Amino acid sequence: MKELKINRVILTTDYKSYLEVKKIVEKYGLKPLLFNCIKIKRLKFKIPDKKYDWIFFTSKNAVRIFLNQSKWFLKGKKIAAIGPATLREIEKMAKRSCDYIPPDYNSVSFVKSFVSKYKFKKFNILFLTSDLTDDYIQNNFLKYGHHIDKIIVYRTIKPRHSDYRIKLLKKNIKNSFIIFSSSSSLYNFIDTVSLKLLKYPYIITMGIKTEKSLKKLGFKSFIKAKSSFEDIISKIRKITTTCSRK
Repeated sequence: MKELKINRVILTTDYKSYLEVKKIVEKYGLKPLLFNCIKIKRLKFKIPDKKYDWIFFTSKNAVRIFLNQSKWFLKGKKIAAIGPATLREIEKMAKRSCDYIPPDYNSVSFVKSFVSKYKFKKFNILFLTSDLTDDYIQNNFLKYGHHIDKIIVYRTIKPRHSDYRIKLLKKNIKNSFIIFSSSSSLYNFIDTVSLKLLKYPYIITMGIKTEKSLKKLGFKSFIKAKSSFEDIISKIRKITTTCSRK
């Protein structure tokens, strides 16, 4: 194994998420470096005048934006979250837990396990998401006879970076860890600094889609982990601790 910069973890998420993940990174004795490759833009939205049984959230950004505007709408409805980060945001903002979370934190598991658990029931579902979310969840729930309305509550855009930030990244990226939590952050990184730069760090992806996007580019994710920053950072800490003892 090539030399590791034990304290370096480069985070490519949006700034607000970075502030939260930064605490986890520092808790494990690692040093975070922000190179945000996505920016969240809130969108205006209107809730359809319908009666819903379930509300689906597949990101904590959707939770924040929806609950800041329409927390009252949760009353009397069940909530589903795609993973632990989304769940924690719901617990934090709504002061309640979820009624469903899949065993694996991805869209395929979300659909498969939900349909299996509630196979003899049909629901009206409100699905809050971003402009980059594909139609997999929506199409599959429609296929199984549910009614689902997909509402886009935010848009993901590429931020601009100063020459100083790019130079700082290039200076620190070699033999460091870099985490991509979405395909959009991966592609925005490449658009900003080039594909060639990915040969220097240990790349870690979160989620099946991001991993597939990385493979298409000819790279592999260094760590296989569930879609949770806590899980990934703890594994990085174990790896760096082991390497430092050799």
